[in-house]
Amino acid sequence: MNTVEIMKPKPCPVPLIRVGGDKDGAYLLPDDLQGIKACFSPGVNNFKNFEDELLEKFGIISHMCDFSSDVEKFKTPLQPGQTFKKKWLDVNDKKDSISLNEWVTELEPDSNQDLLLQMDIEGAEYRNILNTPESILQRFRIIVIELHGLGFVNDSEKYNKELGPLLSLLGKHFMCVHAHPNNCRGDVMLSGSKLNIPKVHELTFLRKDRWNGVRQSELHTPLLPHPLDISQNVAKNPPLFLNEHWLESGKRSPESIIKMLTDQVVYLERALKQAKSVKQLSIYTDVLFDLHRLAQHAAASMPASTAKPTDLIDLAKHKIFSISSTHAACPKERTITEKRPFFFHTNQGPNESITIDLGDEYHLFELHIMNRSDACKERAVCLYYCTHNNPKPNFNAGLPIVIDEGFFKHNDIKSVTNLGDCRARYLTVFSPMETFLHLSAVKIMGLQRL
Repeated sequence: MNTVEIMKPKPCPVPLIRVGGDKDGAYLLPDDLQGIKACFSPGVNNFKNFEDELLEKFGIISHMCDFSSDVEKFKTPLQPGQTFKKKWLDVNDKKDSISLNEWVTELEPDSNQDLLLQMDIEGAEYRNILNTPESILQRFRIIVIELHGLGFVNDSEKYNKELGPLLSLLGKHFMCVHAHPNNCRGDVMLSGSKLNIPKVHELTFLRKDRWNGVRQSELHTPLLPHPLDISQNVAKNPPLFLNEHWLESGKRSPESIIKMLTDQVVYLERALKQAKSVKQLSIYTDVLFDLHRLAQHAAASMPASTAKPTDLIDLAKHKIFSISSTHAACPKERTITEKRPFFFHTNQGPNESITIDLGDEYHLFELHIMNRSDACKERAVCLYYCTHNNPKPNFNAGLPIVIDEGFFKHNDIKSVTNLGDCRARYLTVFSPMETFLHLSAVKIMGLQRL
């Protein structure tokens, strides 16, 4: 249990960011990348979204290797500073292999330079890490590692040969700051505990010296799942979550609950497409609505940053809006107005949306919406919103809009969602379901002054 505890995320001195896109191959890193010279990334598989974003946003070059890849088959070409070796990362001294020690010593010999390691090598991580000198491991400020084959966690012989020693070695110099279960293989329960262990587990470690001088009050509490986690590594498989026993408090945050429910909504929405009967469709729709209400409850428990002022005005009135697609004769961009039966109408699809541009950044306190007034009210069963300061919305940061059953049964029923005094220029309403989006009114209540 002492070594298993090393996989439990600890409070981090900096917030986490996601690097590598929104699909498999993206990871959460501590926002502590300044000064890192290079990333070593074994196991490329002809994709390097992670490495390209490191270079583009943070100026960090990457050294890659993978004997099963070919540089001419990369989805994106090598950029200046990026290198590739057509070799396995291994410790067997074969011609087609290179050890981590040899690789780092050859390409980044300055021991004063901090590095980053991102390792996904399908089970070879154990022998490679265990055969790397500690002086080389300590050069990595951040290690992101995908552990494979954890289905053997209850086999004491295998555990003591591979996973246990690896965790003990990493635990000497690093602390885990994030854990994300890959949903490709499911999970098992650890004997004698209440922990569920994913068979493939993505862990982010930060070197212990990065906590120096950081006060306890400045630490960032682990979130499982984290709102920035990708929803699923494998889209066809159900989402997989670490249970609450992975948290020191034993209790999830509202943000994590909303993330879990949102991921399940998205997964169920895909299942809706495959529903073969009206009964199945009805069951899925009922489950979606129940999940959405749970998400609303979790959102309502999130503390507001300040008391609501009494002089709120509708900041959205007559402001420009744009929609993700246009149905029938509805224009794609025009100004916000209240109109029956609806003032805009999208086509059918996932993440259909309306984005309102307030023209400047304001304090936002409440979102008021009214459903379509004549028909098809049930299409609004699962609505979310996100606020943002760049024109493009981030659907992964969506929070649930408060909706009750009256919203679907009666006209003139207004949904009111607390925005918690956020500051933003844009607000987007969307649905993760494959549906049409159409509303008769949208108001954003806030303060004219900053």
